[in-house]
Amino acid sequence: MTESAPRQERRRFSATETHPALPTLGGVHLPLEARAIDVLRSRSFLVFLGSTVATTAGLWLFETTLYWTALSSTGSADATGLILTALIVPVLLFIIPMGVVTDRWGDRRLLLLSQLGWLVMMVAAVLIAHAGRLTFSVAVILALTDGVIDAVWVVPAQVLLARLVDRPLMAKAIAYGTLQVAFGRIIGGYGAGRVLSSAGPAATFALGATCIFIGLVLMAFLRPKHSFADRRAHSGLLDGFRFATSHAPVLALYTMGSSIALFLYGYLSILPVVSRNLLHAGPDGLGLMTGAGGVGTLVAVWVIDPVGRRFGRGTSLVASAAVAALAMVVLGVSRSQLLSAVAASAITGSLMFYSATNTTLLQSLAPPDLRGRVLSFFGLAFWAMMPVSGLGAGYLADRFGVSPALVAMGLAAGVGLVAIKVFYRPLSELDVADDGSFVMRGQRALVTEARV
Repeated sequence: MTESAPRQERRRFSATETHPALPTLGGVHLPLEARAIDVLRSRSFLVFLGSTVATTAGLWLFETTLYWTALSSTGSADATGLILTALIVPVLLFIIPMGVVTDRWGDRRLLLLSQLGWLVMMVAAVLIAHAGRLTFSVAVILALTDGVIDAVWVVPAQVLLARLVDRPLMAKAIAYGTLQVAFGRIIGGYGAGRVLSSAGPAATFALGATCIFIGLVLMAFLRPKHSFADRRAHSGLLDGFRFATSHAPVLALYTMGSSIALFLYGYLSILPVVSRNLLHAGPDGLGLMTGAGGVGTLVAVWVIDPVGRRFGRGTSLVASAAVAALAMVVLGVSRSQLLSAVAASAITGSLMFYSATNTTLLQSLAPPDLRGRVLSFFGLAFWAMMPVSGLGAGYLADRFGVSPALVAMGLAAGVGLVAIKVFYRPLSELDVADDGSFVMRGQRALVTEARV
């Protein structure tokens, strides 16, 4: 029986076959699957990973302290939602300009600037906390400052990750890149709970500043595998906007990102309330759930790429969002520290699975000279919902209780996911070929050129 075109197309990029674009060793093409482990053997990738793990750990130490300060100062879930909003609003305002700046001027220098800014901010926070002036108002100002710096960081960090390896290894590099969140959250999240309860916020901020300094030093020694082309002659914002709005798969991914941000990511702002009101565990309970999220991410890292290859990235994208929504409901009804930690682990791991898969699809869809802008437009669609999510979660928790709030958010996320799938049925069929190009239904898409 003759094979169908889609099956023939998939076989062209089988991981057990060679690809003419891959390097050779003594004239012999290296099989793709044999080279995939080179992501973890790459010096540039490992230096990047070490830098981002240290940076992420420092940020979790810092931001967890801000959340707990807001709750302990005011006793209100609305206050923790306001901290999340203060972290997000600057990103929302600056992420599009930073996409243009990244495409024109490069990524690594922006990451170094961000780390330097975080280091100065955390040293200032240590002095403020040590002087006993860490009030709720000060915490909001620190959160706003953190958000501005994060706006400089978020797009170039994704673009640089794709420059560390050859294009056929991009999906695996993005998957392994989520190790920064896993280890950073375990170290920073759990560490924040322990240090806060035993030594107070000044010590927690000091530990965070130390982590950021380590990340800065490592980033300074990073040498990416591929150079960043000089693209200053390229036009600006409209190129990325035209590309994004003229391709249905990109718009579908943007819409799904907005829905997930609106209904699922707000749980971060009310985790302190879960620990205080449902589990009666204080900062230690918050640290446990935050650290458990890192464990969930660590588990997700090792299955993102193989599951995506086996079932398709679109199917994996939908499934990961569904698991996160279900785990949110479980977190809302749990009164056990262990079950709540497992639920928090499942939420964070699933959302990280979603995030890495979504980034892989967008990176494969966008031409290299537009990636910063395409990712920044997604960032706008995503981050625009975060203040609404954070404030909405806090409002619901204060007015109706944290348990009903979490259950409602999980159910709403499930309904939103079904609606998106109904309106864009090919969502589950989006995929990435083994050479890093975008495919749908097994066919090579004509959306982008295979440029590196």
